[in-house]
Amino acid sequence: MAAGLTEKQRRFCEEYLIDLNATRAYLAAYPAVKKESTAAQAGSRMLRNVKVAEHIRERMEDRQKRTEITQDRVLRELAAIAFADVTDIVSYNGGRVVIKPTEDVPRETRKIIAGIKEGQYGTEVKTYDRIRALELLGKHLGMFDQKKDDLDRKEQEARIAKLQREAQRDDETKEISVSIMGMGVDEIAEILQ
Repeated sequence: MAAGLTEKQRRFCEEYLIDLNATRAYLAAYPAVKKESTAAQAGSRMLRNVKVAEHIRERMEDRQKRTEITQDRVLRELAAIAFADVTDIVSYNGGRVVIKPTEDVPRETRKIIAGIKEGQYGTEVKTYDRIRALELLGKHLGMFDQKKDDLDRKEQEARIAKLQREAQRDDETKEISVSIMGMGVDEIAEILQ
């Protein structure tokens, strides 16, 4: 058993590592819990447990070393799919689509090929979904985070309002300083009273 973990906590960790679903992992580790909402809350709490979180992190690092699958490698594969040029695989010649020999296709481009088969109308080359790859890359980069965009917009609006207030104050200060220039001390004292 992992140091400092109960048997149920250890089981939760093992189940969580399957699909990173805390609710499902909690239901598997604690079969007496029947309500999904209860399992969702308890699973979330379980992930915040220091010992559980540390055990999961260690197991994920071990798996990463064992499989040699890193975030960088996954991102490179997604980028290969997202930015590949299909003309490296096929060409359009005299009204016909011609598939290039595999050895003539760059290794990086071959990564986009999901399958090749003989179909009713000839050889078919199926590629992985380019839009989905772009979407996953965009999400990773935080490009589609609506909450973040809303916060950024609100922050910008607040900054603009602050700058407008400061500019207005500066204008008022300039007006006062311009209007008192050339006045005598007695006249200025009279205005300030």
